[in-house]
Amino acid sequence: MKNFFTLTVQICLFALFLMIGGMSSLYAATYYSRATGLNANALTTWTVNADGTGANPSNFTTAGDVFVIQNGHALTLNNTWSLTGNLTINNGGTFTTGSQNTT
Repeated sequence: MKNFFTLTVQICLFALFLMIGGMSSLYAATYYSRATGLNANALTTWTVNADGTGANPSNFTTAGDVFVIQNGHALTLNNTWSLTGNLTINNGGTFTTGSQNTT
């Protein structure tokens, strides 16, 4: 009986570990560039829907967020940009950094 109890506790702890580990990606979102010619480091450049509608991100520092520059969109970086998430540039999209820094 003691072995069964120990195994049950271990399984519960493992399940809890998996749930907590997945929490960071639970709140992650994908944001799409809204149009061409915009500043990449402006929150209003990004929306949750690929058609340019929906909410903007509240920051660029949520782990797991993905920022997608869409085909045909050319974004520039006009200031230093601290991006914790991932930047994806679709085929046909461009990203110009000039002399600015990204972190």
